[in-house]
Amino acid sequence: MPPRILIVSDDPFLGSLYVEKFEAVGCAVELVRDAVLDRRTIEGFGPHGALGAVAAPLGAREMVHAIRSAVGTATVPIAVLTDGDGGGTDQFGTASVLRKAAATPTEVVAAVRRSIAGVAREV
Repeated sequence: MPPRILIVSDDPFLGSLYVEKFEAVGCAVELVRDAVLDRRTIEGFGPHGALGAVAAPLGAREMVHAIRSAVGTATVPIAVLTDGDGGGTDQFGTASVLRKAAATPTEVVAAVRRSIAGVAREV
């Protein structure tokens, strides 16, 4: 069974880019635009890991909280892709906070895959 990766992105281009990148390495992918509104989709998909790429820091915190509170996803490793410092998402136990300006898409995919294996680190 391929790893199931949830991507939460309010940017259609960025979301599509990461869907392609994760599918290229053999992952099953579900893309949602809003973790709060798409909670049933998240629960039905049952991700092994998640990448959150939302613009606003407040949105990032809400996204992490929404994923953590969905049924069956409380311990799913979550990587946050951000323009800044992650908006305090590390307090929710995110696996990594990646900066858009510093991490290539290949590095982001690798970080999420490492987090699934339990070897997460900040890029």
